[in-house]
Amino acid sequence: SLVLVALIARFLGFRAALAATVIFAIALPVYLLPAVFPGRPVPFLLIRVALFIAAAVTIASISYQRVTEVHDAEEQYRLLFDAAPDAILICDQQEQIRFANPALVQLFGAADAETLIGRKLVEFVHVDSADVLQQGFAELATTGRLWAIEMKWTIFDGRTIDVEIAGSRTQRNGEELFQLFVRDVTASKNAEAMLDATARRMGALFDAAIDGIVGVDSTGRYVDANPAASRLLGYTREEFLTMRLGDLLPPAEKESITTIWNDGGRGETRVVRKDGEIRDLAYSIVFDVLPGFHCAFLQDITARKEAERAVQRLSANLLQLQDEERRRIARELHDTTAQNLAAIRLNLSIVRRSLGSASAAVSESLDESIALTNASISEIRTLAYLLHPPMIEESGLLPSLRWFAQGFEARSGIRVTLDFPEELSRLPIEMETAIFRIVQEGLTNIQRHSGSTVAGIRIERPPDVLRLQIEDHGRGLPLHLRGDDVVIAAAGVGIASIRERVRELGGTMTVQSGDGGTLLNVTLPLPEN
Repeated sequence: SLVLVALIARFLGFRAALAATVIFAIALPVYLLPAVFPGRPVPFLLIRVALFIAAAVTIASISYQRVTEVHDAEEQYRLLFDAAPDAILICDQQEQIRFANPALVQLFGAADAETLIGRKLVEFVHVDSADVLQQGFAELATTGRLWAIEMKWTIFDGRTIDVEIAGSRTQRNGEELFQLFVRDVTASKNAEAMLDATARRMGALFDAAIDGIVGVDSTGRYVDANPAASRLLGYTREEFLTMRLGDLLPPAEKESITTIWNDGGRGETRVVRKDGEIRDLAYSIVFDVLPGFHCAFLQDITARKEAERAVQRLSANLLQLQDEERRRIARELHDTTAQNLAAIRLNLSIVRRSLGSASAAVSESLDESIALTNASISEIRTLAYLLHPPMIEESGLLPSLRWFAQGFEARSGIRVTLDFPEELSRLPIEMETAIFRIVQEGLTNIQRHSGSTVAGIRIERPPDVLRLQIEDHGRGLPLHLRGDDVVIAAAGVGIASIRERVRELGGTMTVQSGDGGTLLNVTLPLPEN
């Protein structure tokens, strides 16, 4: 009876087991117990019935609880099975699909799970992966486990996808089944292939690049170098990997590596090759190509820099030759042409006196010729002083500039204001001549281009430098030429000659222009005493 109650609880539920217990409790004292225990009193029979009822209820409860736990576990498994993001299938040993979760249905592009149930897995496996599938099932049958393997499947729309499969052996109703977990890795495989192709292309570019390329980590250590960098600097890749930023710079310039690294990643510098040769490089740094990995592109510009230096030397020589030629022409005009004109004036004066009261027409022509000769002598002397003012050598820079400003004001009608220090010690004659020429060129540009009626010249001498400013209040430069880099690059001969003189003296120059006028700033280092 107790076994029967347990079976009823197992298969029909707890309520059916209680009903069976009541029926047995009624039947026991009436039919079964008197036959088993004849002649026993009623209390004995009732105690037996009570013991039966207690045992039956206990057994029914245990049996029902076990059934409930199993049911709950199966329900939880079903929920997980259906909600799993990865595709899950259960198949038998003949590879026939028994169960398929919604993720598997979606993976295959099937209408529903019934479309897959009953079909063999081998139907969907790409021919190239048939052996992989068989090896996987053999491993499952032998060890009960299948670690992740990759294969290709052909799904309902005809596409071939890459999948990763893992699985285990399980039991269901006494039957041995295989549970497989399937993940679509097509996207990641395609991404890997693209990354691999990109890496190969980048590697080919890295190795074949004409410019040197080095990789640097965040600690400043070289972590890679292409063949062009090795050819450029003479170090092998392995030698680069033992070096740090700054190791390639000349000893006196090693401190500049911080500026190079923090100055926007683009510029020019000098490096020392392994053989000791110093080369000029243009560099461009790309930061964080990968986190903590930076690339520096290096180009040898030694030939260009040497050409620039040669052009600068040529420009300096031309300016020097120009000054010398001006000095020679000025001397010729002063010592020869002006003297000849003075002699002509003297002869004309003698002729004028000797004629006495000659005809009025002749006297008037002589007077006019003498006046023209005087004017020519004055113009020749002015031109000679403009070509080479001897006052620079005799009196110094400031008196020469005052004399020139007075003459410029008289000739041009532009009022010139001067802001000079009370005293200025003598500078090297080349420097004084260059400053005079800069002022001369600056005022000439104001007269030709600005339309200004005023101009200002200021000279300051703070420690170790001399500052020169030339300013007007005219129309300013055209809009497309405003800005230091543009105006200096696009300006004509005047600004170019000023720039070359400033560069030859090791100074700097800026041009600021707007609708209210233009300001030329020149800063020149003073020679040490």
